[in-house]
Amino acid sequence: MEKIATSLLGVLLLEPRVFGDERGFFLESYNQRTFAELGIHETFVQDNHSFSGRNVVRGLHYQIREPQGKLVRVITGEILDVAVDVRRSSPTFGKWESFRLSGENKRMLWIPAASRTAFELQPTTRMCSTRPQASMRRSTNALSLGTTLR
Repeated sequence: MEKIATSLLGVLLLEPRVFGDERGFFLESYNQRTFAELGIHETFVQDNHSFSGRNVVRGLHYQIREPQGKLVRVITGEILDVAVDVRRSSPTFGKWESFRLSGENKRMLWIPAASRTAFELQPTTRMCSTRPQASMRRSTNALSLGTTLR
């Protein structure tokens, strides 16, 4: 697994090793030891799969009491995922960066707890480091923050 640095503290773009031949391919999307070596020590307790039609924007999701780290991976199609650092103590507070994730490039995005994420959706999966509590989730319309997703 290759770790690609981003402009946001703690946000990592991950590129798995892909083993392919005429039958298709195999990749390891998660390995606790490998992730620990990359600096991701969270224990994943939930795996989500979402699907929406084209040009649907979801986000900016975050949790209040038990912030979730999120590992985002696209199985087929493509998304534009935007990570926003809302950790007041972070040197990259208020900054954002966008990432194209696709079934073709097979890249994954690690978004640490207490950062927000929004994405223009095609089929995607998310692994979360805590279970969300419905009364403690918040979502902000990405466009209301002046973020352009194109």
